[in-house]
Parts: sequence; structure tokens; C-alpha cells
Amino acid sequence: MSKHTPGPWTVVADGPWVCGKDGFTVALVQTSAPASETLKANARLIAAAPELLAAARAVVEIGDKASMSNLCHAIAKAEGEN
Repeated sequence: MSKHTPGPWTVVADGPWVCGKDGFTVALVQTSAPASETLKANARLIAAAPELLAAARAVVEIGDKASMSNLCHAIAKAEGEN
């Protein structure tokens, strides 16, 4: 199985591009309205994916307060609160 591009991923200029730490494009988000809030929300969710995955794994494996905090941070990033 191939591995995904390592995080962190960031949204460039409110989308449509999501780039990896090397600056290369991980995803190009498209909707029927390119400047829409939906596009921005989708880009944020995609950018948070590596952190969400890592935090979810830690919560499942460890289940401690620090892991829960990391998961909450990743969720906030996905929802644009970070």
C-alpha cells in the first residue's frame, strides 16, 4: 500500500490548492462556484486530513488527554477555527 504525502498540509490562499510541506500540490479543490465557502471548507478539511488521521490513531491506541487535545486541534483546523 502506498503512503500519503506527509503532513502538515496547508490551504493556499483559501483554496483551491492544498499543498504538502514540500510546497507541492496535494489536492486541487473544485466546486461549481470557485470562490464559494464550500470550496474553502473542503480545502480546510483536506488540509487537516494527516493531522486528523494521526490524532485519531493516537486516541485509539493511547486514549490519553494529550491525544484527545491533538484530535480536538485537528478537528478545529478542519472546521476553520485554527
